[in-house]
Amino acid sequence: VTVLFGHVLSLYGSFNVTNMDIITPTSGYNRPDQTESNMKISSALIYATMNGHLKIVERLLSCNGIDVNHARKDGWTALLYASDHGHSEIVERLLKCDGIDVNHAGPYGGTALLNASEKGHSKIVWQLLKYDGIDINATNGRGMTALLSAIENGNSEIVDQLLKYH
Repeated sequence: VTVLFGHVLSLYGSFNVTNMDIITPTSGYNRPDQTESNMKISSALIYATMNGHLKIVERLLSCNGIDVNHARKDGWTALLYASDHGHSEIVERLLKCDGIDVNHAGPYGGTALLNASEKGHSKIVWQLLKYDGIDINATNGRGMTALLSAIENGNSEIVDQLLKYH
């Protein structure tokens, strides 16, 4: 873990907690039982996910104490980034994690399903729809659901997927 974690840290400079907009131990998004080391690994998961680095994501997920639902100060989690950026292999891997919060609402109320629907990532929409407990009626800050978002953006394949789910 140290070698890989050191490599991940070197990708982002010194990985100073303040210059990376990462959650501090006193932040409301943080679990009270997470150590600073686990928080850094969980934060590195977000950045590896955001950049589509599947192998690094897999390695970080194997670390003890990692919080797959760890969020930045702005509310973004690894799953939100993966769904927003179209990283379907990472979404698939994250969905296998115990306790993954598929309905976490990030900035402006967007969930993973809303993000994927809005961006036209039909494979990710399909992956998320298969997940037990997905809330297809969640709304963002504009009152949009995944279905309305797909309609607004002309994503007919996603509209069909969401209608079949109902």
